[in-house]
Amino acid sequence: MSSRVLVTGAAGFIRSHVCSHLLKQGYQVIGLDDLSGGFRDYVPDRVKFVEGSVVDAMLVEQLFEKNKFECVLHLAAYAAEGLSHFTKHFNYTNRSSFSGTHGCRLSSAFPEPFTAHIAGGKSRHCS
Repeated sequence: MSSRVLVTGAAGFIRSHVCSHLLKQGYQVIGLDDLSGGFRDYVPDRVKFVEGSVVDAMLVEQLFEKNKFECVLHLAAYAAEGLSHFTKHFNYTNRSSFSGTHGCRLSSAFPEPFTAHIAGGKSRHCS
C-alpha cells in the first residue's frame, strides 16, 4: 500500500500540480478543498477529492481517523491576496489559513507539525 498524503487547497491551480507530482511519485493523495478559490476540474482524477473546509474540525478529524497520513501539505489559502483589499480582508477573516492550521493542530489526530526540512531532528519530506 502506498503512503497517503493530505493536500489542503487541492483544487487550486498550483496545488493541483503538487497533487499530480505526488501521484507520479507513487503517493496516494487525498485532496481537501472548499472550492471557494479553486476548481474541481483542476484536481487530477486519481486524487480522492473531499469537498470541505480546513476549519471544519469534525471533517478534519474524520479524515485523520480514516486515513493514516504520512505527510500533510497544508496549502489552503488565497494566493491572490495582493490583488485587492477585499481578498486580503477575506483571507484574514474567513480563517482558512491560520485558524485552519490551529484547528487541525488541536485535533488529536493531527501529527506533530514539521517543516519540509526538519522533523524531530530527522530530515523528512515528500519527494
